[in-house]
Amino acid sequence: MEFTFSEIKQIRDLVGDDWRGVVEKLAEGESDVSDRRYNYRFIAADEIDSILEEELSGDLYILGCFHADFLANVTGIPREAIEAIQKAEAHEALGKLLESQGHVAEIARAYAAADGYGHHFSPYDSETIEINDDLYAFRCN
Repeated sequence: MEFTFSEIKQIRDLVGDDWRGVVEKLAEGESDVSDRRYNYRFIAADEIDSILEEELSGDLYILGCFHADFLANVTGIPREAIEAIQKAEAHEALGKLLESQGHVAEIARAYAAADGYGHHFSPYDSETIEINDDLYAFRCN
């Protein structure tokens, strides 16, 4: 990945003195760069959907916490069944069901389409910062 001066300046403005490390990692082809020192996470646009899907698969409890109407619309599972599972506080079991039925990718796509990426990747302010067409940044603290 190559950067213009203004993109490097934008990265520098976000992470301060550690900007060189971020730019070097991205230039070397890393698609997901984060470090507590940066307070930001940088994710390549061509990998963000797979990273989102992987993170949702890695936390089945959270996967089972999505709103019942949303899950029903995306998966075709009856809303009443989803609500009953959630009411029983079996969110992780619901997440396992969704994963075993292969719904994670479609949930991730619908989640990003409905809410953007910031809600998931930036718990601080839910903001998505576009560095360029190929790179997003998210505040993590």
